[in-house]
Amino acid sequence: MNRVLTVLTIMFVLWTPHVSSENVSVQIPEKELTVQTIKATSENQKDLKQNLKSLDQKVDILEKINSKVLDTIYFSLGGIGGLVLAIIGLNFFQNYSLNQKNSNHLKVILRAIRSLVTKD
Repeated sequence: MNRVLTVLTIMFVLWTPHVSSENVSVQIPEKELTVQTIKATSENQKDLKQNLKSLDQKVDILEKINSKVLDTIYFSLGGIGGLVLAIIGLNFFQNYSLNQKNSNHLKVILRAIRSLVTKD
C-alpha cells in the first residue's frame, strides 16, 4: 500500500506544472504607496485635468454651434408660420369679399323674382 501511495505521489509531482517566479503575481496592499506610484498618479491626474479642460472647450464650442443652428431653425419656422398666417388671412379676406358679392347678387335676383311674382 505504501508503494502505491509513493508511486502516485511521484506521478502527481511529475505531472503537475511547476510554478516559476515569472508566473507568480504579488498583490501589493493598497496602503503601501511608493514614490513612483504617487508620481504616476499625479501625472495621470494632470493628464486627466488637461483632457477635461479640452473636453469642456469642445462642449462649449458644440453648444455655440447648436444654439446657432437652433436660432436658424426657429427663424425659419417663424418665417414659415408668418407666411402661413398671411395666406390664411388673405384667403379669409378674399372669401369674405367674394361671399359679400355673391350675397348681394342673390339679393338682387330674389328681389327680381319677388317683383315678377307679385305682378301676377
